[in-house]
Amino acid sequence: MTIQPDGKIVVAGQSFTAEVSGISVFALVRYNTNGSLDTSFDGDGKLSTEFAAGNADVRSVFLQSDGKIVAAGNRNLARYLGNGTLDNTFGGGGRVLISGMNIFAAAIQPDGGIVIAGSGSPVQFSDFAVGRITPAGFFDPTFDTDGRVFVDFGTTNDSARSLVIQSDGKIVTAGFAGVTDSSVFALTRHNTDGSLDTTFSGDGKETTAFTVPNSAASGVALQSDGKIVAAGTAGGSAASDFALARYQNGGAPAASVTIGGRAVTAGGRGISKVRISLTDASGNVRTVSTSSFGYYSFTGVGTGQTYTLTARAKRATFANSPQVVFISGARGDLDFNALP
Repeated sequence: MTIQPDGKIVVAGQSFTAEVSGISVFALVRYNTNGSLDTSFDGDGKLSTEFAAGNADVRSVFLQSDGKIVAAGNRNLARYLGNGTLDNTFGGGGRVLISGMNIFAAAIQPDGGIVIAGSGSPVQFSDFAVGRITPAGFFDPTFDTDGRVFVDFGTTNDSARSLVIQSDGKIVTAGFAGVTDSSVFALTRHNTDGSLDTTFSGDGKETTAFTVPNSAASGVALQSDGKIVAAGTAGGSAASDFALARYQNGGAPAASVTIGGRAVTAGGRGISKVRISLTDASGNVRTVSTSSFGYYSFTGVGTGQTYTLTARAKRATFANSPQVVFISGARGDLDFNALP
């Protein structure tokens, strides 16, 4: 889904049409801001696009700065004008067949180039595949000489499932790498010419295993501080869980620690049921209560960040609340001292 500057909503996926029995096609719908179909979009608010390569479904859709709509999925790309008609200046009549790749994600670069990511099979097993398509709809020869690059994690099947473009133009992809009878989170970072960025985890690649098997990232995003967050699942098909990992900009998983302290009276006795709040730089708040002896702790606190700690109690006021602290490691000395 993507939302236009005028508030109209474009939703994309797949449809099985009566005209092509058993074959799925690109399907797009545009809604007005009140939820009604926008009849200025292909006449009735709906359109479908068939491809010669067979089954097709949209896995990524986005807007260009000129209002054109780009849809990507399977081995296909399509670009539409604002009224829903195919853009004949793109590829062959608005459609592009991507050979050697299965597309799961796409994004637009400031110069109009389209970056795609997914999987490819140059040898026996599938690898991460990243490509760049020119604004005219052709593989960009300045991107790894033929417009595509494959990344092998040295295991079984690997696949990118999401991508994001950094402000410096570098491309981050996230997905999974196969290991023996399982899979793990896998990320790559590429320079603008498609080469792996060796400042990212030493070789441009990073994998993360969870305490349960079969993990795979399906989304990736950038924080304002440059850290990378990947989200997906971990666990078997019968009982999988949400999985989340955050990485330093250099590729190493961001460390998390436990911090805590004690709320005490002026005489040094612990105060129970004091509400301690931990607020990060983005405004996210976590709250705990002190124990019967005044102790509190927060687990899973990211390092390399500044936090604000605040203590509140019905019958006490604390001289050092709030505290602004930079967390570089585990701490147990973040006490709150009540006024007499």
